[in-house]
Amino acid sequence: MSQVSRPLIFLAITVLIGLLSGCDKKTPDPIQTPNPKVAQKTVQLNTENPIWQLASQSLDLCISEAQALQVNIEQLLANPSTDTLNKTRQQWHKSHNHVQRLAPYFTLGTINPGLFGHLKRDYFQLEAWPIQPGYLDYFGDYLHSGLTNDITVQISADNLRQQHGFTDDGEMVLGLHPMAYLLWGADNNRPIEDFKQITQLSPEQVANGLKISDLPSNRRRKLLALQAQLLVEDLRGTKSGMLQNASEITEIYGNLKQSERSLMWRNSILFLLEHDILKRQITPLAESQNSAKRHNQYAGHNAITARQNIAAVEKLLWVSTPENQYPLIDRLLPDAEQQATLREHLQSSQQQLTELDQLKTTAPAENIEKLRKELESAIKLLTL
Repeated sequence: MSQVSRPLIFLAITVLIGLLSGCDKKTPDPIQTPNPKVAQKTVQLNTENPIWQLASQSLDLCISEAQALQVNIEQLLANPSTDTLNKTRQQWHKSHNHVQRLAPYFTLGTINPGLFGHLKRDYFQLEAWPIQPGYLDYFGDYLHSGLTNDITVQISADNLRQQHGFTDDGEMVLGLHPMAYLLWGADNNRPIEDFKQITQLSPEQVANGLKISDLPSNRRRKLLALQAQLLVEDLRGTKSGMLQNASEITEIYGNLKQSERSLMWRNSILFLLEHDILKRQITPLAESQNSAKRHNQYAGHNAITARQNIAAVEKLLWVSTPENQYPLIDRLLPDAEQQATLREHLQSSQQQLTELDQLKTTAPAENIEKLRKELESAIKLLTL
């Protein structure tokens, strides 16, 4: 390593550990660091580490489910019907659920953007929410809003990438949640006619100089197909950036000490449990099932999303390791009795979320409070 790059790496690590050590239950402060080019040693492939093996397996499943979603969308567009739309919606949920298993990894980018900015950007491409529905398509009384109606914007892969979050974080066109809005609509009841291809212009449309490709239904079809294609591409890019030996993520992670990695994972898990799950996912469960905000976040499946996130935390903590390594939970919570108690809290939370998802009405306050206490107990154990 050069005399310039070595201090930068260790300065970045020192800043990271100092800030994370002082974290309480509030959102950790962002860490601004340079992007180091590490040449100190050959870093082993992340896939040789059980924690990253788990990420690799999860990403493979995500890619497979996204490819299946792309096929379902192709079938929907080839033959728009209630059956093909329902199958596509079901596959969307499968794809979304698998992406939730990556939440602890994406949270690394949220709390450490200076070190893991790639993960933060990948999350924004795949899973960012809430969205502004009117930026995509008609919404409420605004029947001519969104990209599907704005013929001044060409629907192409390059344009979609440029438009995604261009002027506002809510102006999203890529990832699972913009796709969900196209599939469900503002009131979870998008008509099948919205997916039908129009092959002939009306006299009025001809007089206005419109082309077949300008019609909202045809633009919506093209937008949805491109979103599905880019979702697969972005998941592949995430796997490449996260796991390849030459990637920045691999190099930075490989040069952290074991104690530094443990502290980083502890803060990632705590942030996920408290900020994302408790505040952003559990709280909305007490709101109306029919609210636009609820659909905007998770297409009506907050409970399942939270359950998937908690399952991802449990699996990360107890992931099997070679004999010469210890599972992450042993480094974060050495006491075996406390480990068992923590696992009980996590598994009980998952069971309660499964039951809440089956409710057709607003979740009872006492159920939400019981779930909240389970998660708060888990958080308390991890902060010991």
